[in-house]
Amino acid sequence: MKIKQIVRVALFTALICIFTISVPPIIIPVINVPITLQTMIVMLAASVLPKKEAFLSMVLYIILGGLGLPVFSGMKSGFQVLVGLTGGFLLSFPIAAYMISLLKGQGSFYRLLMLNIIFGIGLVYVFGVIQMSLYTKQPFISMLIPLLIIIPFDIIKAILATTISIKLKRIII
Repeated sequence: MKIKQIVRVALFTALICIFTISVPPIIIPVINVPITLQTMIVMLAASVLPKKEAFLSMVLYIILGGLGLPVFSGMKSGFQVLVGLTGGFLLSFPIAAYMISLLKGQGSFYRLLMLNIIFGIGLVYVFGVIQMSLYTKQPFISMLIPLLIIIPFDIIKAILATTISIKLKRIII
């Protein structure tokens, strides 16, 4: 990798860390899942960076948290978070980032917005709910239904990430 690529990967890894730990999560009491700005940064990284860099920035984030740096929601860290209740959401980030970046093409606003919604919300929810379901031994649908109340917040994050990425892409790439 070139220095410019390494810097971009590090920048988006730092952004997801900062936005995760500096903005207190809103916890959904029914299922104990936090609303954070993590997915917004996943979508932003994917919308701005080439697929390899978007993927690597999210992998690096997971590695940092897995190794013990308190960069996950609620200043948590460690392998136990990755295999715990919300680990599926975290583990989906590199895949979501890669898919958005892979399919973004020239990155028109509406194309990016749709990809951010499909992969930055949809794919993340699928991975997250599967792990929640396995972790709690509850049916998938019973884990999904309480999450439906946060979809409007996630759509707002997708709109913000898409809007910011259109402006940011001119500067970073």
